[in-house]
Amino acid sequence: MRSILTLALLAGLTALPSPASAQPASRADKAQVLAWAKNFFSDPYSLRSTEISDRAVVKGVEVVCVAFNAKNAYGGYVGVYRKPFEVRGETLVTPSSRVDAGTCHQPGIVMRPFPELASIR
Repeated sequence: MRSILTLALLAGLTALPSPASAQPASRADKAQVLAWAKNFFSDPYSLRSTEISDRAVVKGVEVVCVAFNAKNAYGGYVGVYRKPFEVRGETLVTPSSRVDAGTCHQPGIVMRPFPELASIR
């Protein structure tokens, strides 16, 4: 029983982001997210509660996560959502088959304020 518990604990730790590899999102990362947001949202001016994560490795994939609260098509806010972007070289890719919505909710993902996203003009 103890060995099963130990194996389960070790298996769970393999999904944690690697703190040694975490580095703050670069200006280029932020610029790519801003460009994506301007094209993705029908009302990018409504964005609030915006954050961006440090670059982190989750399950062997380097990611940057962006959190935001945006208005839906009916004009109401729906709550904070975390969007994962896969890092490929210096390019952020979304959607990606290697990351999903749960990627950004892993323990150890460090989110930082991203006021530039909330002030898109």
